[in-house]
Amino acid sequence: MSTLTTTRDTATGEPATVVASAGTLTGLWPLTRLALRRDRIWWPAWIVLISLQVLAIAGAYESIFPTQQSRLILGSTMGNNTSLRAMYGPAFDLTSAGGFTAWRIGGFAAAFVALMSLLAVIRHTRAEEEAGRLELLRSAVVGRHAPLAAALLVTVGANVVLAAIIIVGLISENVPVAGAVALGVGFLGCGVVFAGVSAVTAQISENARPARGMAAAVLGVAYLLRAVGDSTQSATWMSWLSPIGWAQQVRPFAGERWWALALPLVVGVALIALGVFLEGRRDFGAGLRQSPLGPERAASGLSTAAGLAWRLQRGSLLAWTIGVAIFAGAIGSVANGVLDIFKGNPQLEQILRQIGGGQSLIDAFFAAVLPVMATVATIHSMQAMMRLRSEETETRAEQVLGTAVTRTRLLVSHLVHAVASPLILMTTVGLSAGGAYAASAHDVSKVWAVLGGALVLVPAMWVLTGVTMALIGTAPERSVLAWGALITFGVLGQLGPILKLPEKVLRISPFANVPQLPGAQLEILPLLALTSIALLLTALGINGFRRRDIG
Repeated sequence: MSTLTTTRDTATGEPATVVASAGTLTGLWPLTRLALRRDRIWWPAWIVLISLQVLAIAGAYESIFPTQQSRLILGSTMGNNTSLRAMYGPAFDLTSAGGFTAWRIGGFAAAFVALMSLLAVIRHTRAEEEAGRLELLRSAVVGRHAPLAAALLVTVGANVVLAAIIIVGLISENVPVAGAVALGVGFLGCGVVFAGVSAVTAQISENARPARGMAAAVLGVAYLLRAVGDSTQSATWMSWLSPIGWAQQVRPFAGERWWALALPLVVGVALIALGVFLEGRRDFGAGLRQSPLGPERAASGLSTAAGLAWRLQRGSLLAWTIGVAIFAGAIGSVANGVLDIFKGNPQLEQILRQIGGGQSLIDAFFAAVLPVMATVATIHSMQAMMRLRSEETETRAEQVLGTAVTRTRLLVSHLVHAVASPLILMTTVGLSAGGAYAASAHDVSKVWAVLGGALVLVPAMWVLTGVTMALIGTAPERSVLAWGALITFGVLGQLGPILKLPEKVLRISPFANVPQLPGAQLEILPLLALTSIALLLTALGINGFRRRDIG
């Protein structure tokens, strides 16, 4: 790439144009510093979230399973349960803190690392290109591949930092050094692979949303391949088709297979090279896949703000509904064997009851896992609300408001989806998980019990929607803090009981203030209080949005 600069001829004093040549990586370090500056909160949040979960489970192992007998029972209960193998992966060694940690959180952590990596690369490449900011940078002396290289450099560097924190943290828990290194480097390899995947998908589509969707679809297929391969004896080879499976097949703390680490390294480097190659074969601002031409006239439904919002939100809602239905069904199929899993493990049973309460272990199990699914489903609710903010920052909201559409109508068109999605998703969760459990238990009434346990969590989800709306309306530049609130509540719900945090601290999370159904008595007052808080926050955001400047 070349740039034109204007100087003055020393002899005549007339302007003269000089062509300065820029290499393909010119501007790499300034772009890297810019990416680090922009993500100074984003990266620490991801790294702390993932590493804290891994280290907390390793640190709590001895308190959960204090005796050798309780540890030996794990192999014949949890390790041999087909549904648990599908969820968590193969159990190579559950008699040590390291081996249990690698099994219990290894697959999920690898998936989170992959998600972190693919979002980061697209955030700094295709999303910047679509928004037009990358074009401004490219007007300076910036090489063709410098933005992609900077995004990959920062992403891989963040994965290295995460792996180092996990390794050092695990070693401080007195686990074998070799196993800690294998687990940390396995996560690093998974991150490199999906950084490469997103580098490729960023070249295919000219919009960031489809690029993220394609990369996320690859991650979903990878997790599904691992789940199927680990749960069936006849198709174990399918696990070897998944980058998540590669991280587990390294076998940390169970006779490490160091050669398996070469798989993600080779595939990751190959995908990155392919992404760079494809970037050089497309026009700037375009994708390898041309967007289809739209109809001559827009559909009648797009003539209103509500119709436009539905068109923008419907694809995401459908994908989330299908995803939570599949995952909830898997959870429900595990529930029927929960009594055998916890038999002989009073410490584990006690922790389960602390998290889920309930009058029986089955009820406690659902009361413990349903808030987790509600926390995950809240991501979509917040995304639906954040879409209003992205429409504003990308100046599309300004164009809509240039018509007869008022601010209130524009806001409400997105708010309706953010409020309705918790009801839709949690109904799906309750019916899917309850239906799977009822089928295995041969008791149709179980469907309604699980459905009730799912629906009581909706007011807590609305609180997060209200927080997001309040930030968008009153402090739009800090709306990202809503994700910090969700992460905090999720960590409190999952790790709080294990770390034995005070009850007052646990109650900070709205999910800890709903009745622990099924099994507990339904209390209306906490649900009304959470709904009122959500309404107040939403009203605050609406009032702020109507009064502040747009943009």
